[in-house]
Amino acid sequence: MKLSEKRGNMLHGILLIALFSCAAFYISDLSFVKSLSFSPLIVGIILGMLYRQKDDRGVWMGGPMYYIRDGLHAPWLAFLCSIFMVVQIIGGNFIQSNTIGGVVEDTFQIPPIYTGAILTVLIFAISAGGLKRFAHVARKVVPFMATLYIASGLLIILINIKQLPGVFADIFAGAFGLRAVSGGVLGSMIIAMQKGIARGLYSNEAGEGSAPVLHSAADVEHPAEQGIAGVTEVFLDTFVICTITGLVLGVTGVIAPGISGNVLPLYAFESVWPPMRYVLAASLLLFSTTSLMSQWYFGFVGLNYMFGRTVAEKFKYIFPCFCIFGATLKSDHSKPDRHDLLVAEGSEGDKGILWNAPYINRDMP
Repeated sequence: MKLSEKRGNMLHGILLIALFSCAAFYISDLSFVKSLSFSPLIVGIILGMLYRQKDDRGVWMGGPMYYIRDGLHAPWLAFLCSIFMVVQIIGGNFIQSNTIGGVVEDTFQIPPIYTGAILTVLIFAISAGGLKRFAHVARKVVPFMATLYIASGLLIILINIKQLPGVFADIFAGAFGLRAVSGGVLGSMIIAMQKGIARGLYSNEAGEGSAPVLHSAADVEHPAEQGIAGVTEVFLDTFVICTITGLVLGVTGVIAPGISGNVLPLYAFESVWPPMRYVLAASLLLFSTTSLMSQWYFGFVGLNYMFGRTVAEKFKYIFPCFCIFGATLKSDHSKPDRHDLLVAEGSEGDKGILWNAPYINRDMP
């Protein structure tokens, strides 16, 4: 189910290439950037399972706010973490809705305002059914969309295999400042590293707290099962799907000024065979829609922690309405940058992970 929240990562990879360079994408995808964060990711998920609680309706609720409150014994910090979680997922809604609006407009010439209205109704219909309906939809959609996207992307790369060495040369030249003139080498490397590492850490979500929220709802015999599942999901998303996305854009050479990052992959797939644009459009729409569903749940859990289920239930009426605003945003630059909020939320989650990690062996069943 966690893969359903990952469309934002693919979009961030696209934007890295469109706005900065292939070098920034390469650094975001470096093994050490992602793999070093696997440890806090798996620890965070296990802590979420260990400290989760049932709400007044008997439903499991967990996440960084719970292990910060009960493990770190800092309820005020847990409350702050919940606030950050709720606020930043609204920005996530804008990003996903804008992606869907851009893809639909470019592919089917439907104005974004209508897309936003349809999306609002769809997300409300799913969120009204709660976590069970979300999980049911995600189980049906996620394997199909991931397989479709990976197979299509690999096909594009194979067709353009002769361009692959040039893409890697371009990546390394940009990443290590080989193109920079005197005085600019260090600057180009710093910019690539700054943007790449920021997006890389955004992508795997280590310490952010979203993974423990979703995995805490699972019914498993041992917490480590969900920890391993979480790491596997991040590997498939950030190492496989994001890498395929970057290489497809590189080998097809569609990167050009004036093309929105939302629709760059459409032009990449279309350059090989025009009908493949519609295959990719379907895949992107499924990715973004399931991401929206997971973001609703993050907000629900955060509000449930702060104010109880009665207040949290009202979020299903509010969250879908943001889809209209997000779908009608005009450009990539008008999207809210979530990094500051993610850093704030992640710093609180990391405090809880660092404090509680030594006690996992003691508390593990």
